[in-house]
Amino acid sequence: MTLLIADDEELIRYTVRDMIADLPLPFDRILEASNGTELMTLFREENPQIVLTDIRMPGLSGLEALEHLGEEREESVWILLTGYSDFEYARKALKLNVLDYLLKPPSPEELRTTLEKARERIREYEEIRNGRYEPDGREGPLPENRGALLAEQARRIADEQFTRDIGIAQVAFSLQVTPNYLSAVFHNHMGMKFTRYLTDLRMRTARKLLAESSLTVKEIADMVGYGSSRYFSGLFRQETGISPTDFMKKYRS
Repeated sequence: MTLLIADDEELIRYTVRDMIADLPLPFDRILEASNGTELMTLFREENPQIVLTDIRMPGLSGLEALEHLGEEREESVWILLTGYSDFEYARKALKLNVLDYLLKPPSPEELRTTLEKARERIREYEEIRNGRYEPDGREGPLPENRGALLAEQARRIADEQFTRDIGIAQVAFSLQVTPNYLSAVFHNHMGMKFTRYLTDLRMRTARKLLAESSLTVKEIADMVGYGSSRYFSGLFRQETGISPTDFMKKYRS
């Protein structure tokens, strides 16, 4: 199992790594990144199962890396490192399907407990992929009708609430399952990941509003569930190859 530690403070990375070395946890590799850009590069190259990242880092922050990676990280578990002043950011990040957050520097016991929870999440996801996991802990074949019903419920919630700032974590909570479980079931029955479905739905609506309404880019970003117009603009360009402003100029008469 591979763990990635991302923090711009070398002392924090060293301290956390040293603590982990003293814990009875089966990590084959521990990787390090000093900023969000390195975090994204290492994540894509090395595919770590668990990521322990600072919220704020120079350049691309941990939160921005979380947002940019989107559905790429659905099979991984993320834990945030935070200072006292970042607690509100940490709470907001929980909606991005983050497992937990730890105050820097964490105690060995806090770190052990959280990493054990992360390992359990990874184990659950592996059992889901093998069709051997039930949310209540029973092992056995995954009932086909139950999975289809759950996926349909998640799709309906997305269709009805995509204008709000929701993600798979909130939907999973409302359906009383884990985010990883919902992610795997949705993918199996819908042919795409939940995050991809939600993004496609939002982008279709955004394109229509940009072309046909008189709303501003910021107003449209808010209306399709993105609180940050900067993030919306970057994602829109990534999805369509053109900025929202240029798209609006092209199609509005």
